[in-house]
Amino acid sequence: MRAVLGHSDHFDSATAIEAAIQQCEAQLGGETPKAVLLAASVEYDHAVMLEGLRRHWPESLRVGSTTDGEISAKNGYHEDSVLVVAFAGENIDARVIVGRDLSSDPEAAIAKSVEDLGGFEPRLALLTASPTTDGNYVAQRMQELLGSGCTVVGGLSADHREFANYAEFYGDEVLHDSVVGLLLAGDFHAACGIGSGWMPIGDAHLVTKSAGHVVSEINGRPAIDVYRDYWGELPADSLGEFPIAVYPDGPDGEFYLRASLGHDEQGAIRFAGDVPQGASVRITEVLPEGILEGSAGAILSAFGNYAGSHPEIAFAFSCAARKWVLGTQASEDCGSLVDGLQRYGVPDLALAGGYYFGEIGAAVPACGARLHNESCIAVVIGD
Repeated sequence: MRAVLGHSDHFDSATAIEAAIQQCEAQLGGETPKAVLLAASVEYDHAVMLEGLRRHWPESLRVGSTTDGEISAKNGYHEDSVLVVAFAGENIDARVIVGRDLSSDPEAAIAKSVEDLGGFEPRLALLTASPTTDGNYVAQRMQELLGSGCTVVGGLSADHREFANYAEFYGDEVLHDSVVGLLLAGDFHAACGIGSGWMPIGDAHLVTKSAGHVVSEINGRPAIDVYRDYWGELPADSLGEFPIAVYPDGPDGEFYLRASLGHDEQGAIRFAGDVPQGASVRITEVLPEGILEGSAGAILSAFGNYAGSHPEIAFAFSCAARKWVLGTQASEDCGSLVDGLQRYGVPDLALAGGYYFGEIGAAVPACGARLHNESCIAVVIGD
């Protein structure tokens, strides 16, 4: 396997994609990639970028999404940029999948996306789903259909906090309300690691009314009141910075984080993933240094699960809220990821990533993928 990347922050869409492509071609040495992954700011003309990819590599599969910032070890962090990762090599095979109208019927969209795989058995799935439905259902159902031997990672497409302009890419199409993915099979290894930094605080509360990813009541009161008890009045677009820790098996068990995507006039909160009725929850808080250490920890955790000996590339799917909390320190997050590479002894390894509205991966490989929030999910790929 070979994986190369190009990263450009030029303001013009055609110029930016051309620069990223040329960076990749300089590393490919004339080899045509089998598949290309695209992450780009919402500020670009995505149709122009997909046309540029098709023109240069007409035989290559193309998939990706918008992000709320892009990072690479080579060019660092950028608020508005385009990132291209190209996969090549005789020892890999690739497929791309798409499921449309995801929020209307998630099961039908997911099933449709994988129905033509036949005997193809992926070892890695790089997924992007629209945040218009329960992302945890998408992650878990995809894991079921692709099999336990497939490492499923990715994120929910994002924008610059408008919660309306995100998009997914499939071939030449700019889509909305879809799930897309790049599936890779062959002789390689892939491993996932997760880091966060947010810590639960205060008393546990009981979710008394919820349906999927919408929580109407906590402790018999409008869900938003629990936030107000701790933080006072918060703008709706700031709730993502204050996730809840969800304890599905009671307040003494393991927890996962759920970020809010907003609330309605009745005080019901829409989260980025499911929050079961009857679960215990706690408010959480974080310091910037905790976020930065969490990113480095995600890389180290991925290497701890990596069974190969020659890593080719590392990906980082990070939560947009991590960037929002870091503010002017956001550029340091990329440095934390590189620090993780240095701690493992591979400081020059290619690193690509972006900020999403939810992260997909497995905290424990045997448990399969689920949706995470406020987290950084790293994946290491190689021989």
